[in-house]
Amino acid sequence: GVGFRPFEFSFVFNARSQSEVITIKEIINKFREYSKPSLDRPESAIFRYPGEFRIDFLTNNNQDNFTRNKYLPKLKPCICKSVNTNFTTAGWKSFEDGAPTTITLQLGFEEVDIITKDSVLEGF
Repeated sequence: GVGFRPFEFSFVFNARSQSEVITIKEIINKFREYSKPSLDRPESAIFRYPGEFRIDFLTNNNQDNFTRNKYLPKLKPCICKSVNTNFTTAGWKSFEDGAPTTITLQLGFEEVDIITKDSVLEGF
C-alpha cells in the first residue's frame, strides 16, 4: 500500500517577556485546537474532521516578496496528527510566576491525498 506522506517540524521558542509567553501559549493552543476533531452536535457521537493545513515553504527575495522555495517539497493539504511540547528544552528555567522561558513545539503533519507519479511530475 501507498501511504500518506508524513512531515515533522520542530520550533524552539525563547520567551524574553511575559507577553511573549502568552503569545507562545496561544500559538500552541491553536495547533492543539485545530488538530482535534469536534462534535457535530453536543449530544451526538458524530465527529467533524480536524482542520486542514496548507503548508508552503517560501523564500524571501529581500523585499518582502515571497516565492515558493523550489528546493523543498510542495505539500498537498495536511492534517496535524501530533502536537508535542517540551517545557525543559534548556533545563528548567522560568519567569517569577513559573512560566517557562524556553519551549520546544513539535508538530507532526500528514497529507490527506496520496502522492502519485503524476503528482511528482507536478512538483509534489
